Amino acid sequence: PARAADRLNCSVGDPVLALHRLRLIDSTCIGMELRYFSPEFHLDVPLAALETEGLHELLEETLGTKIGRIDAALRAVSAEAEDAALLEIAPGAPLLVRSHTLYDTEGVVILHGDSSYVEPFSFRYSASIRT
Repeated sequence: PARAADRLNCSVGDPVLALHRLRLIDSTCIGMELRYFSPEFHLDVPLAALETEGLHELLEETLGTKIGRIDAALRAVSAEAEDAALLEIAPGAPLLVRSHTLYDTEGVVILHGDSSYVEPFSFRYSASIRT
């Protein structure tokens, strides 16, 4: 998509790795994510790791890529029919969407994507300023 291409500093149509997966807690689906990786980034991990590990863990612990910054925005949307079917919710049900761009410690973009969460999932954030 154009927004992802813009954030990844590439052109629409350039080949990039896309990761689309459902997020589960125990066996309950809480949401899904669709992330596009920078064309320069290589997600060289076993496929099985994508089924069991969080992406931040994979980036930092498995690949040694330290996350330096995350730019994120939250918005509420109504589930489109295709997404509702994947999430096993009614079309039009509310979703909380977190659009985010991850950067490494040098300020280089790692990925851009959206994570969509169903009710009653919620976020808690804590932020601090480094001096």
